[in-house]
Amino acid sequence: METLEINSSQALTRQYQLASLDERFFAFIIDLVIMMTFCSALFYWMRTYFQAEDEIHYVYMICLPVFLAYTLVFETLNKGRTIGKYCLKLRVIKADGAAGTFSDYLTRWLFRSLDLYLSLGTFAIIMVTLTDHNQRLGDLIANTVVVKQA
Repeated sequence: METLEINSSQALTRQYQLASLDERFFAFIIDLVIMMTFCSALFYWMRTYFQAEDEIHYVYMICLPVFLAYTLVFETLNKGRTIGKYCLKLRVIKADGAAGTFSDYLTRWLFRSLDLYLSLGTFAIIMVTLTDHNQRLGDLIANTVVVKQA
């Protein structure tokens, strides 16, 4: 169990348990299942209620933005948690223990494509495995960590 120790200005030390690669992976899978379920339901609804031959284009026009914005929106609105992180009791915080800000979540989100999608997760796995605080590139640049909640 890896921990992050943060010393406050009042000489108090706070310890956070860092999220493991497995925990981060399972949170990602939960979020992916939610996004895929939404898109599948939308596709089914479009096929059932609309007989247009081009309904697939409408599905992509709705699903792609949802897929791309899901983590940014949920982390921003839920204090550093997506639904997957919430289920596994994980949260994104600043490396100094402060709550994340929109710009932190945006920075993480901007590097998400490189970390996860373009490399099929390989780059994220390497980064989380090799960095001291289990951070992927987006976390390093945003100065954030993923921790387990108490």
